[in-house]
Amino acid sequence: MKLSSAMVLYSYHHNNTEKIAKSIAKVLDANIKKPQEINPGDLQKYDMIGFGSGIYDGCPAWNAAQALLNSEEIEVKKHSAVESSIGYYFAKSGRLDPKYHKMLINARKIREIADYDIQEEIVEP
Repeated sequence: MKLSSAMVLYSYHHNNTEKIAKSIAKVLDANIKKPQEINPGDLQKYDMIGFGSGIYDGCPAWNAAQALLNSEEIEVKKHSAVESSIGYYFAKSGRLDPKYHKMLINARKIREIADYDIQEEIVEP
């Protein structure tokens, strides 16, 4: 049985993510769509969905997390809202292993340390 695959890419600057997505899509015979082309209801028809992201503000995880929220029609703008919404809608409900929520939190902390020299404790997922 063949899986129905979709690739969702998120890249604006140098199109490197798009190049990688095209290579993967060719092997999987998958569709490539940009986030703004996604109708959240259409995602249910796919057996496998891939998210690709460039690194923006040192944080690729934020874009993937925001795409996950958008797939459920949950719209947020701030990094803190993305982080808390992933915790509430996915980790707390059991739809996502809580270790991935901790990884998202740690990615923000690492970015803040690098960008602003804010010292926070990084907790092992």
